Amino acid sequence: MKKIILLSILIIALFADTIFADADKPKIAVYVTGGSNQSENDALGAQLLNAVVRRGNYTAIERTDVFLAEIDKEQVKQRSGAIDDAQISRLGMQAGVQYVLVAVITQAFGAYQVSARVLDVETAKVVSAGSADGRLKSISDLNRFASRIIEDMFGAEKVRRVKFGGRLTYNNSFVPGVVVNVTDYDDDRGVYEEYYDSKSGMGHGFGLGGVVLFNVWESVYVSTGVDFMYRSPVVTGVSATREFALGFPVLVRWDVMGSPLFVEAGVQVDVPFGTSVKWDWDSKAEDVWNRNAVDVGFAVGAGYFVTKNISVDIRAVIGLLPFDDVNDGAVNSVSVGVSWVW
Repeated sequence: MKKIILLSILIIALFADTIFADADKPKIAVYVTGGSNQSENDALGAQLLNAVVRRGNYTAIERTDVFLAEIDKEQVKQRSGAIDDAQISRLGMQAGVQYVLVAVITQAFGAYQVSARVLDVETAKVVSAGSADGRLKSISDLNRFASRIIEDMFGAEKVRRVKFGGRLTYNNSFVPGVVVNVTDYDDDRGVYEEYYDSKSGMGHGFGLGGVVLFNVWESVYVSTGVDFMYRSPVVTGVSATREFALGFPVLVRWDVMGSPLFVEAGVQVDVPFGTSVKWDWDSKAEDVWNRNAVDVGFAVGAGYFVTKNISVDIRAVIGLLPFDDVNDGAVNSVSVGVSWVW
């Protein structure tokens, strides 16, 4: 319980700076019109909102659906279906935002053009404008349109080639085959016999480490770092193994179509130390000297950037080397992490 409380405090502290920083940024809402259907408008609106918020200059309105519903009501009142910038600004002010990004989809000659403008709701004046054109047949096209429009409005985003950060994790480790020494009494022979038995072990652990991201091409990064881990694969009713380890992940990360979602895959090398085993719950812990010096595993994962700097992720590491010289089970783990990259 104490570990869970400590983990919660660390996560809150990790989010605190970003939460207070976001509170000072102006809020923005997005309104899209002109698409062939409402789903097309909503999809482009979501992509534009993600793109503009990720630039770090604005925060998103909490209830975009309420703002859009008010615009729909105004369109019904007007009957013509068209409302001007002054009316949009007024509705934006009522919704509690300082800016509204208005995008209009126009189709002509088999191609699409999306023109967008950012309105200051206090003055109803256009403070920035941009556009993009081309085909519009998939989500990836919508994402490309959104990126081009935001770049046209605010200029090309400066991509930092190297980023640094930290990662806090909770992990569940698993050892598929641990060989343990079992003593049993043979009633027929009247003697104690010793034999080896293979058991599965599953337990918990925590990790804290650094993250380094190298941008190699557009939305592709190489992620590495160092993790300090504690893990305890438990063999139910027979033994409990506890150890520390230093982890060295090398992963290729891809921001999916430039969105906040990312996937990653690669290898992780763990250097374990301080391994001990309890052969039963009442015995004293014994050091394990024949533990492998290195564990190597395949690593795969996925995550999502909640803000420009903070992401949550899940990662699985499938061990390749045996647990120790006696056991043939590999150390595997699944971890849930929070990263802060700046």
